Amino acid sequence: MITLTCKSYRARVDGESVVLEIDDAQPANFVPQLMSRTDVASRLKISVRKVAEIAQSGRLPIIRVDGSVRFKEEDVLRLLTENRAPRPRLLALPTRIKSQV
Repeated sequence: MITLTCKSYRARVDGESVVLEIDDAQPANFVPQLMSRTDVASRLKISVRKVAEIAQSGRLPIIRVDGSVRFKEEDVLRLLTENRAPRPRLLALPTRIKSQV
């Protein structure tokens, strides 16, 4: 028998079997992986100062643990996936078009 503690679930009967639909599969006692500024900077290959700027802008939520700033690993991954969309390219156009007479 497997026991799984989760935040919420629904049970439904499908023919002769019972199906559990789990809304949040994280156990109730789940502790997220926390990262320091240095850990985030190392993972993203950016400076610690840049991590602080991103956090200051609100794009990366912070968690304070006894005065220390920490970041959830899932928030760092979310930040990466949000910025994954291709950016439009800018084309250099001539400033003046010569008229042919």
